[in-house]
Amino acid sequence: MKRFLQRHQSPIAALGITVVLALWLLAGTVTTVLGLMPMVLGVNIDLIDRSVAIGGPSTQWWTQLATAVAGGLAFATLLTLVLTPSLLVLGERLKFGRLKTARAQLPEATPTL
Repeated sequence: MKRFLQRHQSPIAALGITVVLALWLLAGTVTTVLGLMPMVLGVNIDLIDRSVAIGGPSTQWWTQLATAVAGGLAFATLLTLVLTPSLLVLGERLKFGRLKTARAQLPEATPTL
């Protein structure tokens, strides 16, 4: 096991860093979107008077902005964590497929006497 870790330490560390960064991105996005949900839904929470009102006067101003921010964060996170890696893998597969077919079309080398 020790030899394996010494041989593959760099790829394992790179993968670990990549996974941690993706989790931080996801956690930050989820907490921000959940924190914006009261504004998106038009809920006015007054901590001083301890009251909750739906559709209060102050929520009318902030609902559109909160919707745009929450939707943009969610969409950007999906693009970053799902679509970008998928397209990179697809590009590599297409490139590998083209190389494979190009090699198959090459004539076989015949030995000359």
